[in-house]
Amino acid sequence: MRGGSGTVYGALLGALVITSLDNGMSMLDVDSYWQMIVKGSILVLAVWVDVSTRAGRR
Repeated sequence: MRGGSGTVYGALLGALVITSLDNGMSMLDVDSYWQMIVKGSILVLAVWVDVSTRAGRR
């Protein structure tokens, strides 16, 4: 919301991780409901780690 300091490489890495998870869970025939829960949880975890590490750098 206040502007980001992300990198192109970080965005590509995040997209690769989410896509790999999506493909892997589809190949394992995981229900789409659980796929959304897993991907959402990983995104929340990534944001939490980012916020907590940024707080330490201030």
